[in-house]
Amino acid sequence: QNKKVLAYISLGEVNVNAAHYNELKNSTLGKNKIWNSYYLDLKSEKTIEILLHIVDETLNKGYDGLFLDNIDNYCMYGQQKDQKEDLIKLLKKIKEKYPNKTFIQNAGLEIIEQTHDYVDAIAIESIATNYSFKTKKYGLRDNSQFETSMKNLESINIKYKMPIILIEYADSEVLFKQIEDKIKD
Repeated sequence: QNKKVLAYISLGEVNVNAAHYNELKNSTLGKNKIWNSYYLDLKSEKTIEILLHIVDETLNKGYDGLFLDNIDNYCMYGQQKDQKEDLIKLLKKIKEKYPNKTFIQNAGLEIIEQTHDYVDAIAIESIATNYSFKTKKYGLRDNSQFETSMKNLESINIKYKMPIILIEYADSEVLFKQIEDKIKD
């Protein structure tokens, strides 16, 4: 346990409660109302400078790497899809500066072909489960969605020799057991 300890950083959004919010609030691209956060502008030199400073500060504390969140924001349906190349440049800078650190990309499977050289693993949330913002409940995804996602993850794992970490959410013991059974294999 705790062989590697990673810190969290969002490369797509900044929340009003983040220590660096005041530095970034004037270089954002709009609000994500679901999470009460603001989309980062990676075309802004100031934003890149602040993010790199946060990475330096964090890794200098002794963490083994970073969990890179909100990568899906830069994909086809994301709010920052026009900044995909800017994200890739940022990931490259970080990996070149810290080649021996571990970086886990959260989501953004669509751009793994461009990011795989700069990350060591992929985390993906809610493959077996789904959250309804309407009912505010977790439930199982239908089998066809689950199977399609699993095949996609398997092909990524094979092609890039990259570990895949599934993150699932359950709000009951029953759902927990159902998830466990579904992803066991």
